[in-house]
Amino acid sequence: MSFREKYARIAEHYETLERPLDRYFCPLRRKAISFIEGKRVLEVGVGVGKTLKYYPRDVELCGIDAVPRALEIARRKARELGLNACFREADVERLPFPEGSFDTVVSSFV
Repeated sequence: MSFREKYARIAEHYETLERPLDRYFCPLRRKAISFIEGKRVLEVGVGVGKTLKYYPRDVELCGIDAVPRALEIARRKARELGLNACFREADVERLPFPEGSFDTVVSSFV
């Protein structure tokens, strides 16, 4: 079973599975987001959207991940938070964006 298949199987339960680690990881996620500059942000490995609650509401966010099921969950969270966000299945080694598309690139625990 590939990493994508494994992650897709646990995507719906990822928040629950990681809850014991939130007290350590959430402050680090918040800090990572605090470093963004500009309005156009790419988040690599957005997963189920654990960082979304830390983004300013005026950011134009694009999140990529290799697992479509995780992106569905992140997309739902972004809508609930009122974020201007798009999500795409993509490989970080072959980004589907022209150079200069983003002001900041964020990645946490990828």
